[in-house]
Amino acid sequence: MCVKNKLVFIISFIWLFNLHGQNNFEWDHVIQGNRLSHYQIGLEKEDGIFLFGSSQLNGINRIELISNNGELIKELTYSVSGMEIQFLKGMWMKDKEQILLLGSAPPNLIAVLVLDKDLDIVFEKQIMLTGQAKHPYQMDGFIYEPTNQVLLVAPSWDGLLDEKEHSSIWFLKLDLDSYELKSELIQLDETGGSGVCYSVIENIDATGFTCFGLFMHYLDKNFNHIGYDLRLENEITGGNQVKAIPWKDSTYLIGSTGQFGGVNLQVMDKNYKRKLSFGIDQLYRVAFPFNVFDLNDEGILYTGAYDTPFYHQSDGLFITKFDTGFQKNWEIYFGLNDQYRYKGSGIIATSDGGALVYGARYDDLGDRVFNAYMVKFNADGNIFWTNNLNASQLITIKTYPNPSNGPLSLDIKGITGKADIRIFDMSGNNVYVHHGITDGATTLDLSDLVSGTYIYKVYQKNKVLCTGQWVRVE
Repeated sequence: MCVKNKLVFIISFIWLFNLHGQNNFEWDHVIQGNRLSHYQIGLEKEDGIFLFGSSQLNGINRIELISNNGELIKELTYSVSGMEIQFLKGMWMKDKEQILLLGSAPPNLIAVLVLDKDLDIVFEKQIMLTGQAKHPYQMDGFIYEPTNQVLLVAPSWDGLLDEKEHSSIWFLKLDLDSYELKSELIQLDETGGSGVCYSVIENIDATGFTCFGLFMHYLDKNFNHIGYDLRLENEITGGNQVKAIPWKDSTYLIGSTGQFGGVNLQVMDKNYKRKLSFGIDQLYRVAFPFNVFDLNDEGILYTGAYDTPFYHQSDGLFITKFDTGFQKNWEIYFGLNDQYRYKGSGIIATSDGGALVYGARYDDLGDRVFNAYMVKFNADGNIFWTNNLNASQLITIKTYPNPSNGPLSLDIKGITGKADIRIFDMSGNNVYVHHGITDGATTLDLSDLVSGTYIYKVYQKNKVLCTGQWVRVE
């Protein structure tokens, strides 16, 4: 047990050192600005309409229906007197054509809100959880059709690494006929939140359920907790950005930040042994959103924070599109070359083959006022529309194909002046330089480089605008 705790402490310390200030706890406890708004949840309904929920100061929530052209169809402002409810999970109930929103509020309250497809309130309920734990800061789960229930995992932790704060997890069952909520609170010996899990799915062999994290938690067929263990070999971080789904050929697909930085997508068999790992990237590009990836018919879209500075949110975000063979179709950096910093809450792989990223950005000049935003990309990785952002002010750098046998294309929009690109091998040697890149598309011929993995960096003067990995193949 001593060895295990020491390993967890080391991993958690490194994780917090790299990511401190990135998670939702800094925003909850540090930000003193007089305005706060960020999109927390988003989903695409079957009719191509998007639903978003944003939280603001004083427990006010704004719920919006957005068309596939980015136009506001309808909005609802929702609050409960005396409660600072924050919605954390949204689901589209196909059979009822209704929207289910689930949230929490201090000290340990769960909120249930049901809306029809026009955002009219059908049902609302607030339920106080019993147990010595704080309210959840995240929720993940799904509608389990055999029992007509929503099965949820909801970790609770204040984000501090100390001996006083122990990991706690709520496992929740919400009946969709009566909206009766049953809860089980699991309190662990692990401190600092390292013992919790974040994404729950049914086991491949239908023997129960598994919740994925640095620690794996196991539940029986009735969704009762039966145990947990540490799985260091899985390289899943203790952070809140873990997402797991059933994958093809009786496997699981898991996305997370790696234990020591970088981003990681991996495939595991039914015994949680890693069969394939892909999408791994270098340090300081982290998968911070609650929903780090999503799927559509064309492949997998993945997002995270870009070049994260310590104690600050990212200067921008990245989006990577993989095909179902786990090859990158393209990768995009987007952000502003000014004082704004970005929080990503999630990504939606849209039915048109594109992606929609949502979250908040804030001014880092002292006011730290948060404003919710969305950016919609089409299937080719070009900006289709934005919400609360001026698309003409965004810098986007798209790179493709990856891997390739020599060509590497860059499509840059939004920079003023010229930029340079440098290619480095994995030993840090600068093996290629191209000067004078301007707005538009540029294709490099890198066929003289030997096969292997390289790092590319786009510079303006001494500032690195973006960086990424590129693989040269024969």
